[in-house]
Amino acid sequence: MKVFRKGKFYTYDESFGDSTWSYDQLLQASSFYATCIHLGYNEELSYSLSFMYISTLYMPGLKYPDEYMDTIKNIVNKIELGIVGEKH
Repeated sequence: MKVFRKGKFYTYDESFGDSTWSYDQLLQASSFYATCIHLGYNEELSYSLSFMYISTLYMPGLKYPDEYMDTIKNIVNKIELGIVGEKH
């Protein structure tokens, strides 16, 4: 799946998602992945963060180690503030 972010296309490999996810959830995961890559996170971490992000959205109470939850929160804050162009 291709995602366009800030003038560049990013490819999200859907096999890194969960087979039970809806198409909307895959779109959200691919968008979050592209944002992570755009912010300078490596590919492996970006796939992991996008998986954790979607999982926590749709499974209330699910927690991952604070290191990852803090990173996700930081990325979401940048998205909400419109400062996605800044590197982490």
